[in-house]
Amino acid sequence: MNRRILKKATLFLIVCFLFLTSAQNLRACTGIDVIVTKITFTSITTDSYMYTYEIKNTGTQSVPLNQLSLQNYVATDAQGSNQKAAGGSNIVLSSNTGVIAAGATFTGTLGAYPNAVGTYPQSSYPYLFVTVSVYPGTECDNTNNTLVALIEMTTTGNQSKHTADATLIWNATTKSFLVKDWSGSSTSLQYNIFNMSGTLCMSGFIEEELSTTLTSLQNGMYIIYITDGEKVYSKKIIY
Repeated sequence: MNRRILKKATLFLIVCFLFLTSAQNLRACTGIDVIVTKITFTSITTDSYMYTYEIKNTGTQSVPLNQLSLQNYVATDAQGSNQKAAGGSNIVLSSNTGVIAAGATFTGTLGAYPNAVGTYPQSSYPYLFVTVSVYPGTECDNTNNTLVALIEMTTTGNQSKHTADATLIWNATTKSFLVKDWSGSSTSLQYNIFNMSGTLCMSGFIEEELSTTLTSLQNGMYIIYITDGEKVYSKKIIY
């Protein structure tokens, strides 16, 4: 009888230990802890992989958006072999005063550029690694900052769901653009402008069919990325 009671007590202690260990592992670390939780490709071309992303702050402290950046890498396998840099950028401009509160998420758009520093085609480098980082702030856990995804459009239906039908008219003389025939549910749109290395150069909000003038850009090629929060559209321009 004593042995039976001893065995039950020992089993109970083991279960308690495992439960406490699990709870400790699941508990958020104290401070900022941001992770990339989702990547959805919206456009794949030879020179760029456009995608939407979701970032979550799993820590206990809010983090300013203007301290967050994403860096892209392409690799030959899901383990990260032969990683090559594929562009990166702050997720918002430095003037943005928004934050991601503890437990909250932020969704945005970005592009990866496999030929930014060399020629690394999708056929040989079919995986994208996206790493989020905080600066000048610090994280309580920086071992969970990277998400890997196979570079592919999941289905034709998925692509149709996220890609908007639209017309973007670029006027090289006045350095302005307007968007019309937007197929999304909202006519209030956000634009992000990236250079060909994937760096965010400008962002703002526009209304459909209203002209927007771009200033302070250097001469060169850029990608204008338009979204209403659900659908996206992109076009290259020469400034």
